[in-house]
Amino acid sequence: MLAACVPVLRAQAAVAPGRSVLLRHSYQQGPVWVQNITDGVLSVFAQSRDSRFNYRLEYMNILDADPSGLTSAPTQLI
Repeated sequence: MLAACVPVLRAQAAVAPGRSVLLRHSYQQGPVWVQNITDGVLSVFAQSRDSRFNYRLEYMNILDADPSGLTSAPTQLI
């Protein structure tokens, strides 16, 4: 019975550890150059044989931000 479990244990030990990757863009999703950056970063991580990766992509859409909604708290600290 123990001999039947050994191959399963070896297979589990060979699984690479998972790592989380956050890729945050300043601009919105859509422009070709933003997608090129994403593709380049993901291709580098895909070459890793040491780890598995869980990706999270965020887009801040900085061009659409409304500056009137920003607080003045950081300037009060100066």
